[in-house]
Amino acid sequence: MLTELSNHQTITLKDFIALTKDRPWIRSQTVEFVDENIEEEFIWNGLFGEECPRRFKRFTGIGTLTSTLESIIIRYQEIFYVDEFTPESLELDPDGMDPDQNWTSQGVTVVNEDGEPVGISDLIDSLSDDFKAINYDHGLDIQKELHADVQGSAQQRIQIDKGPLIIFSGELISKTWSSGDNSIPQEFSGKPGHFTELYLYKTISGRYVYIQDDCCNGKWITYGEVCDTFDELRCSLGCGWLANELFENAGL
Repeated sequence: MLTELSNHQTITLKDFIALTKDRPWIRSQTVEFVDENIEEEFIWNGLFGEECPRRFKRFTGIGTLTSTLESIIIRYQEIFYVDEFTPESLELDPDGMDPDQNWTSQGVTVVNEDGEPVGISDLIDSLSDDFKAINYDHGLDIQKELHADVQGSAQQRIQIDKGPLIIFSGELISKTWSSGDNSIPQEFSGKPGHFTELYLYKTISGRYVYIQDDCCNGKWITYGEVCDTFDELRCSLGCGWLANELFENAGL
């Protein structure tokens, strides 16, 4: 809805439409976060051989586009949602606000030929998409990378699903895997068609980076984390046979 905040001049709807189409409006925008929540989804985790909660942070924000022509101001707002590290998860919710908060105007009253104020819907319908086209590519400040002991050009770059691009300098010190074939009991993941590849790196300063690639019936999901100590690493990976084999191969 379009709410009048102050009345500085009165013009007809015809003149108002002409102003919105023919005059050079100045646009400015803001994108801000107003809340955050921890969300979770249950997916199969090869370390534990069962579905486990995968947690991620989701932000709620408000995008605002202000269009100005001399003393006339038209402001549009909408709610959006986006997950941490993944700007491509952006979801717009223009109906998520109270109706009288989406659109506001200042400095003008629009009337019909009889001098009566024009209905709100007629004013909104007369506005082009330029009055609500918020550019989130430039306004959304989402961290996409996690740097861990980066030095020189010798870098590992690994993208985590629903997580950051981990960039670090270090070497692979261990790897192991499970099998989705139950005819090999000592390597069986616990679920046919599901298997896991597990990698452990050590950074140049002695931190650990583990990468877990789970394949679920042909669909790959990549987990990963940077751990400062072995105790932290053990807490993340648990004490299952796959984690223990990874540690043993690394001499830990």
